[in-house]
Amino acid sequence: MKAQPSSRGSSQLATVSGLAVAYFFTGKLSLLLAIPPGYATPVWPAAGIAQGVMLLFGYRVWPVVLLGTFLVNVTTYIYTTTTVSMVNSIAQPIFIGAGATLQAFLGIFLIRRFVGFPSPPGRLGDIAKIMVLGGPVSCLVSAGIGVASLLSFGGLEWSDSVFHLGTWWLGDTLGVLVVLPMILAWRLDLPQSRLRLRLSVVLLVFIVGVLNIVLFLDVRAGQWKRTGLVFERRVDHLSIALHTNIESYVAVLHSIERLYRASQEVDRDEFHRFVELSLSRHSGIQALEWIPRVSAVQRREYEEDARRDGYLTFRITELNPQGQIQPASRRAEYFPVHYVEPYEGNERALGFDLASNPARREALTKARDTGKPTATSRITLLQESGRQAGVLIFVPIYAEGLPHETVEQRRKNLQGCVLGVFKIADMVEAVIKTFALQGIYFE
Repeated sequence: MKAQPSSRGSSQLATVSGLAVAYFFTGKLSLLLAIPPGYATPVWPAAGIAQGVMLLFGYRVWPVVLLGTFLVNVTTYIYTTTTVSMVNSIAQPIFIGAGATLQAFLGIFLIRRFVGFPSPPGRLGDIAKIMVLGGPVSCLVSAGIGVASLLSFGGLEWSDSVFHLGTWWLGDTLGVLVVLPMILAWRLDLPQSRLRLRLSVVLLVFIVGVLNIVLFLDVRAGQWKRTGLVFERRVDHLSIALHTNIESYVAVLHSIERLYRASQEVDRDEFHRFVELSLSRHSGIQALEWIPRVSAVQRREYEEDARRDGYLTFRITELNPQGQIQPASRRAEYFPVHYVEPYEGNERALGFDLASNPARREALTKARDTGKPTATSRITLLQESGRQAGVLIFVPIYAEGLPHETVEQRRKNLQGCVLGVFKIADMVEAVIKTFALQGIYFE
């Protein structure tokens, strides 16, 4: 006799656990039909399961509904691009889960209040009340809270809110109308005739639900296409702006190139005055530099020239295997940073031989051979001691009056390179801060 309560409790626990698993998997499957941004579906059987679980086992099983809804959504839509996006993608499913739980509470309260469950429904009207109260009436709760949370966290535009509200409400309503009668038919001890009537109602609702899904798939395809076009248009505008911004940085280098072509010799002061305005207009510039081609014979001359300009410790340098600055080893030629603006913040770069680093040497060599601006890959800037990522762009300068039509002529007559050191994050930030990025994540 004492074992029966324990056995019944174990049976109830197994049933609730099974329904919780069913809730999770039906929710995941239902999201395959979701419309953008992926939360509202044409049918949500999990809403019927939630009410069925609470109707059979009482309000105390509400954590099953909350946890199930949260897991369905957080495992589907989790963004870790930024801290804010990660927090939002966790908080949003919590609100959606709260809405689903409150909806189940309301549905069961109304059914118990106006039908008198768990007493078996005696008339077809009782069944209709259960369907209406548990479906269209109570399902306004989750739809309202869900769409409000999407709007609050930036996952939905106001122009799409009415459509999503209607879809969410319809999906939950159909989920209740399809699943809740099945659970009642399985649970209640009904006469054969009433059971047959109930199954007929369930079958009819099921057929209507299937037809609704088929029709909705067409609407969903159109909505995805519309959302895709809107997204592409917004991203295209952003892409064009980024491209234009990058071109403006390259244009700065071309202006310095023209300076060198127009002048017999560009001294340090002239270089400083020429680039001053460009530095003030472009926040992504870390440095603008003149990189002369220096032979081993000319090395001493260039070092003394810089010292006469006031840089008393100037020397051509390279990095040792430990990443420390040291005098450059003896080799046939060097490409040191001879002029650098601004000097403040770029002290480590002055005198550094670009040809001593493989990534920088590769871009420099390509620029020399092609005669075109050439960028490095993403690199760690020497100026930032390992903290700042950036990109270098080389523009080759050839000796005035000498040919540079072929690769051999370019290699022979290269005078040096104009170099732009650009901070990637600042270049991008200067553009994106002028755009409304709601609903767009990037890295």
